[in-house]
This record gives sequence, structure tokens and C-alpha cells, in this order.
Amino acid sequence: MTKPSADIVRLAVDRFALPLFGIHGILHWMRVLETGVTLAEITGADIEVVRNFALLHDLGRRDDGIDPMHGKRSAQMVRNLKNELDLSEDQFMLLVEAIQHHNTARHHDSVTIQTCWDSDRLDIGRTGRIPQIEYLGTEIAKDPATIKWAYDRSVEENLQHKS
Repeated sequence: MTKPSADIVRLAVDRFALPLFGIHGILHWMRVLETGVTLAEITGADIEVVRNFALLHDLGRRDDGIDPMHGKRSAQMVRNLKNELDLSEDQFMLLVEAIQHHNTARHHDSVTIQTCWDSDRLDIGRTGRIPQIEYLGTEIAKDPATIKWAYDRSVEENLQHKS
């Protein structure tokens, strides 16, 4: 698995308001990271954007339940971190857009943004739900083998953490 920058992990941990080991916490971020990098190797998505998305997409969450504004809040928090992220202007704009709309839009023409969204959506197994193909946009994410791999991993890792 790819290793994220320690600085970005620290930024995320320091600014995350919910329990670090909750359903939207660090274990989720790491699975989204691994899934995102795996998908990006096939889709050609910008891996740096995918890495940053994995760690920062839920920063603005106020609770682990329904929080329809968390994407917008998370994007604003990331805008405030611009000088702390080692991204080009184009990468930064992709990151902000991916974060802002990850919980409100289904599909995007940018393979990088879609890869970010698919990596998050493939981790829904931690809630007991199976990823739904209509919410996935890349061909590799829609593959039944990918869905099974992501679902089994998120369920297994959540069970291990709870025991």
C-alpha cells in the first residue's frame, strides 16, 4: 500500500472533530487511500489528488450520521489548508471539487475526481451496505470482483477493530 505523507495525516488527525476510530475516521481514510491508489493505477487518475482526498474528504463532518453539508464544509477547510499541501494549482482545484461534491454528485467527467469518489463509495461496507454500481463511475470500480474485494475488506477490518 502507498504511504501517505505524515504531514497530511497529521493535518487530518489534528482537524478531525469526530472520534478518530469512528466510522468516518482514520481506518476509513486508509481504506479509501488503498482503494484509491489501486484504482488510480488502472484509471490513470492523479495519485496525489487521490491520496489527499482519502485523508481530507470527511474533515468537515459534524457527526457520523446523515450530514449533507459535510462535503461543502470539508472543501472549505481544505481551501484554508492550501499552503500546507504540496499540490499544483490544477491538482488543488481537482481536490477541492472532489471533496466538495463527493456526497452530493454521482458522476464526474474527470477520471481523477471519479476515482476519488469511487474509492470512498467502495468503502460503504463498513456500514453494512454493499456498494451500489449506479453510484460508481469507473469501469474498474464497477467490476464485481472490485466491489467484493472492497466490501469484504471493509467489513473484515471493521469487525477486527470492534473486537
